[in-house]
Amino acid sequence: MRNKKRDTANRRALKKLGVESFVIWECQVEHEKALKRLMSFLAD
Repeated sequence: MRNKKRDTANRRALKKLGVESFVIWECQVEHEKALKRLMSFLAD
């Protein structure tokens, strides 16, 4: 849970700087749906 809180704080800080971010967990890498979301994010 500590990592999730840290990641949330980091994403908020990046957003304040105008940086868009995308989180994909290692356990999601094998799931086609998560990879499609990543591809969509990178295409924008």
